[in-house]
Amino acid sequence: MPVALRIVAVAVALVVLAGPAPATRGHASATDPVYLNHATGDELRRLPGVGPKRAQAILVLQQRLGRFPRVEDLLRVKGVGRRAVKKWRPLVRLDTPSADGDDGGASIALCAKQVWNAIVRHGFSSDCLKALQDAWRHR
Repeated sequence: MPVALRIVAVAVALVVLAGPAPATRGHASATDPVYLNHATGDELRRLPGVGPKRAQAILVLQQRLGRFPRVEDLLRVKGVGRRAVKKWRPLVRLDTPSADGDDGGASIALCAKQVWNAIVRHGFSSDCLKALQDAWRHR
């Protein structure tokens, strides 16, 4: 089997194993948290009380900080108080789990997302294969 075909097969398998895309998931939970330093606006909206404007404000702060070092940094967002942070604490994590940890499949979902993003960015070409190889080496 050619290398390109193997990569496509692995990518498809990973996407299937990863389950639904983040935009189709329901509310955040302790077992399906929002990863603050990697979240999109749609993912942030999974948190209770977060609509489009508050999600955008969180993303602006994240861009300004580079990343959230602590969950409490959310207090710097206008309109977010201690009560909201206390409610969100069990529903958020700062970063995605490491690929070598036992995280109940979250690392597979992250890997599938990275593969899909590489294919979308580069198309399925030699550039895509190189990007996938680089990502694999640096995982």
